[in-house]
Amino acid sequence: MADLSPNSMRGRATRSPELWMAVAALVVYLRVQLRRLARWAKNMNETSRAVKLWAPGAGERIMAGPLGTRIISREHAQSSVLLLHGLGTSGDYYGQAWDELGRDSQLVVPDMLGFGRSRDTSLPARAFALAGHLDALDKMMAETVPESHELVLVGHSFGGLLALHLAARHVDRVRGVVLIATPFHDSYEAAEHHIVSRSRFNRYFTLDRYLAQGLCRFLVRYPTIGMRFARLMAPTLPREVVDQTLQQSWNAYVGSLRCLLADRGWRRDLKKLRVAGVDVHIVYGGDDHTVERDLYIHDGVRTTMFHDAAHQLPITEPHWCARIVSELLPAGESIIQPVVVDQPGA
Repeated sequence: MADLSPNSMRGRATRSPELWMAVAALVVYLRVQLRRLARWAKNMNETSRAVKLWAPGAGERIMAGPLGTRIISREHAQSSVLLLHGLGTSGDYYGQAWDELGRDSQLVVPDMLGFGRSRDTSLPARAFALAGHLDALDKMMAETVPESHELVLVGHSFGGLLALHLAARHVDRVRGVVLIATPFHDSYEAAEHHIVSRSRFNRYFTLDRYLAQGLCRFLVRYPTIGMRFARLMAPTLPREVVDQTLQQSWNAYVGSLRCLLADRGWRRDLKKLRVAGVDVHIVYGGDDHTVERDLYIHDGVRTTMFHDAAHQLPITEPHWCARIVSELLPAGESIIQPVVVDQPGA
């Protein structure tokens, strides 16, 4: 039975103001800290190299198969360059600096299945397995890339794995492949360990199903809060690019992540391309801790390191990356500049 005596009621009344004062002080403290964090993020954004270099890409935006796609077409083109983005973003990641690749070739920049303008909340997680992504890309290519065109495939991070496997599907048409900061792993356990070792945040909000799922659904459901959170987490990236992280579903994220972690066919398809004589160029940043460099060593595969760059090479060094890709194009003169070739693990 509840104690309703005068002494008990007086004690509650005494504690209540103290409790509310503590709550009010905590709220004030959190607001001050959030404002400081927001000012810090704004300053980081305004001084960011990536932000200064990025601008929206040109071209026509269409739906090609199930994928939202940006295209720069050229009537005289004999080849098509496909730019595939990484996990959790969209084709907008490849900004205006990459458009120079569409000078003599057709440039095709899709949003991967489930992301950006290709978002489809009705699809289950299993739809985002490797075969699902590749089938969606095949449907997009059937509507955008002439059969006579040679292909140059470029992929960043998760997009690099897709580019590699897509090239193996179309090996007779592929002229070259550029893999930028692409994570290779020999086992699911090794992939998990590599992600966890990078930071505690990755452990809880990348691999922990319940926390990651809850955060993803909350941010997508409340886009205003989600936008602010995303911008705080990635202050050095263009806000237009960061905002695209909300254009996904939990199923797209977790299905694609499993695809990335579980991939064991990369060695087979890499060998297939080398045997067929396809040029393969692996590019990564010297400060990128998301990749295992020892797995980049293969006969017939060129590796290039940009010393002072991390994982976001396509957006922090877009002109440099585009020049490397241009070396593989059949038309026009190469605009490649001298680069440092690194031997991983040396």
